[in-house]
Amino acid sequence: IAALELSRFDEGVVLPHERTLSGPKVDRLNLMRATTVNFGHIFMLYPGNHVNELLGAAIEEPALPAPSVVEGSLSKEPALSLSKGEPGFELHELFEHDVTQRFWAVTDQEVIQAVVEEMASKRNLIIADGHHRYETALNYRDEMRAANPDAPANAGFNYRMVTLVSMEDPGLVILPTHRLIHSYGRMGGQEVRERAKEYFDVTPVADRAALEAALAAAKPSHPRFGFYDGSYAALTLRDPGLLERILPDRVPDWRLLDVAVLHELFIERTLGIDKAAVERKENIEYLRDPQMGYDAVDKGEAQFLLVTNPTRMEQVQACTGAGEKMPQKSTDFFPKVISGLVMMPIGIAERL
Repeated sequence: IAALELSRFDEGVVLPHERTLSGPKVDRLNLMRATTVNFGHIFMLYPGNHVNELLGAAIEEPALPAPSVVEGSLSKEPALSLSKGEPGFELHELFEHDVTQRFWAVTDQEVIQAVVEEMASKRNLIIADGHHRYETALNYRDEMRAANPDAPANAGFNYRMVTLVSMEDPGLVILPTHRLIHSYGRMGGQEVRERAKEYFDVTPVADRAALEAALAAAKPSHPRFGFYDGSYAALTLRDPGLLERILPDRVPDWRLLDVAVLHELFIERTLGIDKAAVERKENIEYLRDPQMGYDAVDKGEAQFLLVTNPTRMEQVQACTGAGEKMPQKSTDFFPKVISGLVMMPIGIAERL
């Protein structure tokens, strides 16, 4: 967790990977004006693993290599440790999959300097989660600079609290985000399946286990997603060149994203739900847990569940490296640091 000097996306230091909506940014800007504090983190990815090695060695983490660093740079006990079910903390709803959040305070200046020097030359830091927060921080910085032209470069509003995670970290996971189609009455499931055959091979499968197996067996060149309307089907892109003809301005890596195929060919062209309706969330809800979607369809609260495979890390790197923004809700990086446990004041009097 560190304070990162803010820079515009066109400077190439920080890269977005998803499209954003304006509404959440307005709310976040008002909160920042009122509190002048960063409560939540921006989750960023960086190339390489040497910072992990430096910090891992400093806390004597045996699972990581141990380059030469000063001993005693970190407390061997975490500054704060919370886990699901720990007595005295009513924070169960903030924890997922029994993840334990542990924090160490770095105090040794040699280790701090080593980390700063290692990160100083890094470019192409990818925002994994927190696009709205970063863009809001830029807006707030520009607003504060205009109001305080004599403020120094190290004023707090020129920085943003971020959590930096190595792209090579074995604990980093990208979870799928499923789409639940509701309030939709243009056509029933059978007609949808027939219309989808223009773009997809539609294969009925027996049950949820069979659908999950079909998704796991999908080839990168032929994106596949699951369809549930009370019965199960796997939909596989028939022609990988189709999106090249429809969207020639997109880079090849973007055109083979599962979510790009899903939105462009199925949600928009098969179901007839246009991009504006998707942005307004008129007929779509995003789910991490597919069981919620299966239940909603079974209860008649929604019409279809679209079950997706997770986006792969190499796809994120390829798209951001080419300057492409992925469709909204393309990724769900896990685990995330809990908001509010570490905070950073950014008022006019703060200096870094």
